[in-house]
Amino acid sequence: MGMNIVNSGNRFQVYGEDVKTYRELPVGSYNVDFHKMTGFFLSVRNDLAVMEEKIYGNSEYKVGKTLRSYRLTKRNFGVLLSGQKGIGKSLFVRLVAKRAIETGFPVIVVNQAIPGLADFISSIEQDCVVVFDEFEKTFAKQEHWNPQDEMLSLFDGTDGGHKLFIVTCNDLNDVSQYMLNRPGRFHYHFTMTPPSQEEVREYLTDKVLPEYSAAIEDVVNLSGVVDMPYDYLRAISFELNQGYSIKEVMSDLNITRVSDMKFDIQLYLSNGLCFEAWNETIDLSCHHARWVRVKRYRERGEGAVDNWPTEFGFEFSPAAAHMVGAEYIVNENIEIPDWDEDDFYDLPKEQAKAMSKAMNQLKAERVVLRRVANYGPVRYLV
Repeated sequence: MGMNIVNSGNRFQVYGEDVKTYRELPVGSYNVDFHKMTGFFLSVRNDLAVMEEKIYGNSEYKVGKTLRSYRLTKRNFGVLLSGQKGIGKSLFVRLVAKRAIETGFPVIVVNQAIPGLADFISSIEQDCVVVFDEFEKTFAKQEHWNPQDEMLSLFDGTDGGHKLFIVTCNDLNDVSQYMLNRPGRFHYHFTMTPPSQEEVREYLTDKVLPEYSAAIEDVVNLSGVVDMPYDYLRAISFELNQGYSIKEVMSDLNITRVSDMKFDIQLYLSNGLCFEAWNETIDLSCHHARWVRVKRYRERGEGAVDNWPTEFGFEFSPAAAHMVGAEYIVNENIEIPDWDEDDFYDLPKEQAKAMSKAMNQLKAERVVLRRVANYGPVRYLV
């Protein structure tokens, strides 16, 4: 059995016949590992594969832009990807990795923070893609050491290298301020946003079976008030294809509770009167009638008291709402109460009769929903 002796400095290491030496790291995918006896090394890992048959949104455009810019530079080039989980950061990384392998660049994944890491990466003197996933977690500040500080000189490119650094994070608050607003370190900062309503519709049209497609518009509707990252859409389409109702899907999945959304509500009647309710919890996936008590309000100092009612309840179907701008509009199946003379007991009989007749001639023209995060300005009851 033969042996190979590898000399590095004053150290000689004995290996078997399978040892190979390279002038450059072969094309492939690697993890950065560390052993307290031998130090840093690279281990072979599976390529970051793109599993999606169709890419939605503008990820491919951004990837192309990144790789074109990287080829035009002569120094290290950084890209920062931020945004909530499941929104497309990992897909971006996988697309870059796939293109890099096809082009002939190795891909190196860093998933641990260890002193000396920056020097080890700098020692790899060739074009490559280096991925730091969930950077703010892996490189979280420790009691006596901030690993993010050590990486700044690497990202600066002062080592004379030409590497493409891809850094993803979920929370920018935990990322060093010296990495932000510094195009010399990170040329691009792509903030990944949820799919638009058109993209939600396109995705679900492709994924949801035809027999369950009636629920697609409900999900599109919800995406106007609830962020719908592709992780959500993937899970929703999976559930819909099993025949579950959209209400059950949104209730049972481990995602944002749409049933907890709060809205200001305005009911407009055919005579121009507007009645309002504030901070009502509305589930936009609900097809059943929702009862709401509304009141007439005015800003301080406006208008005069009249004989029209100041408060009553009505019903509408939240799932019938459709988005117009930043509002949700319902203009059908709105049920307002019937009135009789007894409802105007504080008026003379003839006036009460006239008012009940006038109220019963009114029609509900529309309901307007506006998402709120907290209580609005104080308004005054007429």
